Amino acid sequence: HRDEKDAGHQVATGLSHAILRAAQGERGSGYSGGELRVYAQGGAIDVDTQNRWCRFDGRYRHEVLPFWPAKAGAPSGADGTLKAATSSAGGKAAAAKGRSKAHYAASSNDGVRYSVIFYQLEPPFAVDESTLEKAAP
Repeated sequence: HRDEKDAGHQVATGLSHAILRAAQGERGSGYSGGELRVYAQGGAIDVDTQNRWCRFDGRYRHEVLPFWPAKAGAPSGADGTLKAATSSAGGKAAAAKGRSKAHYAASSNDGVRYSVIFYQLEPPFAVDESTLEKAAP
């Protein structure tokens, strides 16, 4: 999809249970797959956002690739592919004029994935007054 009403870039991450395990000194990933694919002028770019932040322009077509629990291996068909249910979430973490989107999907074997995306629908200014010269006294 494209987010054509965005006024600028998005900042996105895919959170997993691995971030909680890492805090307890354990290793591993929460899910496999789930890269962010952005279709830019030069072709598709895949970005691993698991527990990492990425800044991209959501006005380009983009999608999240299929993902599955890290322990289970690649999905073998329609019943193995996890689909994300979308809900919007506001909150104090979003910028004053921005929004936050949250996507959630889970399986019984770990593989929980949260996509957190911050974006802005209104430009921060019509004219950036900090760039204007002040009048002489």
